[in-house]
Amino acid sequence: MFDILSFCRDHGIDYAFKGKNIGPGWLGLQCPFHRDEAYHMGFNLSGGYVYCWKCGGHSLESVIRGYLSCEEYEARAMLMLYDTFAVLTNEMAKKKAGGSNLVLPGEPLTNPIVTGK
Repeated sequence: MFDILSFCRDHGIDYAFKGKNIGPGWLGLQCPFHRDEAYHMGFNLSGGYVYCWKCGGHSLESVIRGYLSCEEYEARAMLMLYDTFAVLTNEMAKKKAGGSNLVLPGEPLTNPIVTGK
């Protein structure tokens, strides 16, 4: 899912969790496609999509392009950069497995079939 909060913080985009036009489960944004000072655009936190209550639905890619005034390929790169699953996967791949010996209390486990006990 797209990490909208990190994206907004990193690019100085104003947002709000509460307000006249912001419902539960939505993050309020100012729509980049028209003059908007009342957070008519919303990002659905559970679905990961955007909708403007004045001008309708938009793709996340087009919203990024609207905010950053960037090209299509740059918007796609932002989608990948702020994809929480991709970030988590990359971080996990960077970490090396650091195994150690596990010492259990008590006597060593034995297989009665193999040892005949």
